[in-house]
Amino acid sequence: MTRAGRINLALGIVAFISGVIIALIFVREPMSPLTAELLRAAREKWAAAKIVDYDIRYRMHGSVYEIRVRDGLVTAATVDGQTPRTSDVGAYTAEGLFETLAQELENLADPSGPFAGRPAVVTMRVRFNEHHGCVERYLRSAGRAGRPVAIELLEFGEDGARKSDGR
Repeated sequence: MTRAGRINLALGIVAFISGVIIALIFVREPMSPLTAELLRAAREKWAAAKIVDYDIRYRMHGSVYEIRVRDGLVTAATVDGQTPRTSDVGAYTAEGLFETLAQELENLADPSGPFAGRPAVVTMRVRFNEHHGCVERYLRSAGRAGRPVAIELLEFGEDGARKSDGR
């Protein structure tokens, strides 16, 4: 076999293995394309659950966020074990994650935004909790149009949590 033939064979094998790995990820972890309708439905499910007391722990941009919410207000927040540098800790709550995804959709639609002229290369996939609608996993890949984003729910606790209707 010629050198060019060996290179083509090696590239074909690498492409095949990459395809298998990607297929396994999507089968193992099914996610849906992020749409305004899907986001609205998840927000409605979250609102209907009326959860006002919860602890949430997730990873975003490589950092681990730990947030405690009581009576709908943030009572404790850390990012990688440190006090956050922002005064808007509400952005780190389950509701704040919905806002983050809404901003992602706005950025995609904005003709002068970060993905201007490249919406076809931007992939946004999400999975919401089937019971209360909270974001469980979000992945955005934008090729060369921006850095990838991942949000991964590590823990969500409503042990002893109180709902807004007193339950």
